[in-house]
Amino acid sequence: MSTNKPHWNTEKALSILQQYWKYPAFRGIQESVICDAILQQHQLVLMPTGGGKSICYQLPALYCNGLVLVVSPLISLMEDQVERLLHIGIKAACLHSGCTETECHEALKLCMEGQMRVLYVSPERLQQHIFIMQLHYLKPILCVIDEAHCISQWGFDFRTSYLDVCVLRDIFPKVPVMALTATAGLEVLNDIQHILKLKAAQIKTQHFIRPLLKYHIRNVLPTPAYAKRWLDFAGSPGILYFRSRKKCELWNQQLLQLGLKSAFYHAGLSTFARKQIQNEWMQNSITVLCATTAFGMGVDKANVRLVMHIDLPESPESYYQESGRAGRDQEVAYAVLCIQTHSLEQYKHYFKKRYPESQQLHTLLKHLYAYAHIPYGSGLLKCIEMSWDVFAGS
Repeated sequence: MSTNKPHWNTEKALSILQQYWKYPAFRGIQESVICDAILQQHQLVLMPTGGGKSICYQLPALYCNGLVLVVSPLISLMEDQVERLLHIGIKAACLHSGCTETECHEALKLCMEGQMRVLYVSPERLQQHIFIMQLHYLKPILCVIDEAHCISQWGFDFRTSYLDVCVLRDIFPKVPVMALTATAGLEVLNDIQHILKLKAAQIKTQHFIRPLLKYHIRNVLPTPAYAKRWLDFAGSPGILYFRSRKKCELWNQQLLQLGLKSAFYHAGLSTFARKQIQNEWMQNSITVLCATTAFGMGVDKANVRLVMHIDLPESPESYYQESGRAGRDQEVAYAVLCIQTHSLEQYKHYFKKRYPESQQLHTLLKHLYAYAHIPYGSGLLKCIEMSWDVFAGS
């Protein structure tokens, strides 16, 4: 990495934007974020779904003629971004569990030779000793943590590899870090800043209101015919979200009978089937998709006119992410949430069963601290071996 800080030139940045992305101007806080990335400032950026986060780190790679290293959570997300970049003439690659050793070697070789502009890696890669050693030969101008809220929401249990993204700060202490997310409350922001050692980072937030995305709440028992009326009104394509795989498939059959080009998508499908459906969706061969929460992240389709939740989403954050997949082309779109009184009672019961009372958690924590012989409230991110049998009997 050069010791000379690059200078910011608005005309140069706009020229790159227009040449590669064909946009006449920056949107929202894009220019501010890109400028500070080029001026080597750490940033924690909150932008709404569809707000243009990817350009914030892709453009600096061209502006500085250097490599941007991006940690991204999903294979589909990485592959989609790489495909888009290659399509517009920007050299990019991704490294994940599906890549062959030859593909990984070739991508890293191009990075070391200065020919690669954007390299996406999964967080699990940062747990591999060989890859960590290879990273020392790279000279990125920017390190990016995409979907940074996953550090907090997944890092402590679901995918602990997300806690290892901090290794980039150790390997590249002088390289600016950009953490990007569309969903982060105060606690999540604190987690991101602590784990990435970004206490001095600038926090930038873009207005989350999208005036052309029309939200509707309907107290109704939804049926396929009801969904079709909304699709006829809003236009297609549209996404219908469900909490049940079985219900997802059943609705798909009924929508096909109504003459709609429908398909279903959930985590029970094979990798090949999911990829095929994603491709058909992107090519507009499918006009309505019945899906569980397994669908969405990494599948960036601009012209979705309707997102309808047949079942209540898991959380307000999930609803924001999923509904925000409508109208990314900055045209009018609709998000419809179907609510029924009995469903609300079911969800209240569900959440009570899923999450323990705060007093129960405090009691459990006290026992854990006593078992580990450390002061209550200390030991953040400390790894302690334990025997569940001994703990349960203590």
